[in-house]
Amino acid sequence: MIDQEIASIIHFILGAAKGVSPYYFNMPQDFAIPSFFFPPPEFEAFGDTLQSFRFDYSWTIPVFAYDNSRAHAIAANVAHTLETYRRVVPLIGADGKPVGKGLRLKDPEVKDLDKEGVPGVAGLVLHWSSRRPYYEEDAPKMLRYILNINDPETRPEETADG
Repeated sequence: MIDQEIASIIHFILGAAKGVSPYYFNMPQDFAIPSFFFPPPEFEAFGDTLQSFRFDYSWTIPVFAYDNSRAHAIAANVAHTLETYRRVVPLIGADGKPVGKGLRLKDPEVKDLDKEGVPGVAGLVLHWSSRRPYYEEDAPKMLRYILNINDPETRPEETADG
């Protein structure tokens, strides 16, 4: 199952680059041109707050075209579209419709990728942070407590001054 954030980014990219074929997980040998390949993104986990942790994602998405300039132009068009949306990707639900929230990405990058001498490959590089809550068990609540302030062992010593 694809994570909601990743699915939302893929949806945004395919909307920004109409007519570009998507591939996931594996690339066939006779893939269509132009196309995107969406490998799993890389991420690092960090503690974030007392109630959450953070994943910092880095995702290089190869773009295949007939030559490097066309691949670069497709990736640059997606990056430009992302910037015009202030780097906010609308989150979508399982039905593919917007849920009313957004995911802010960091500035996108476009790179030429050398894929074993294959011409026409560029990379769209995306970075973002995802905060998620820690799992919390419901702890039993304290319903009643007793303070015994008259206990001589817990009471401060009295001085001669009073």
